[in-house]
Amino acid sequence: MLELDQKKISDRVIRLHSGDNAVVAREVIDRGVEIPSEGVTTRDKIPAGSKLAARRITKGEPIVKYNMTVGFAADDIEPGTWLHNHNTEFREFDRDYAHASEYRPINVMPESFDAFTRTQRAAVPVDLVSTGQSMSRPRLRCPVMRSSIVSANS
Repeated sequence: MLELDQKKISDRVIRLHSGDNAVVAREVIDRGVEIPSEGVTTRDKIPAGSKLAARRITKGEPIVKYNMTVGFAADDIEPGTWLHNHNTEFREFDRDYAHASEYRPINVMPESFDAFTRTQRAAVPVDLVSTGQSMSRPRLRCPVMRSSIVSANS
């Protein structure tokens, strides 16, 4: 799996995995446009979000995106060609169901992070909201969160 900083997104295409033979167009790419990061020149007009061949793909060979087979070449496909239903085919094949086997958790926030300290929580005004229901589980309105909170203390 490519790390985010390894994904080539400054170009007109995005390579999602180093093992892919298809890349994704970030924008509409006209025919004859050079894609330096892949070393190819487009042979067709490529719609935004569509796949294009990053290398030669022979007839019957899997088309790989996200390091997963998304179809098979219906004919020999030259680099820079738009990959779509006119030159791809779909068929049954043995699959490896090791989905997300390359997943590695990342620590977005430190484990000790607490969005509100106790003093900040105490400073936030919280009003009791009448819900027309029994007051056995009153709802509290918190302007910071802009939503109702069911009181766990009641």
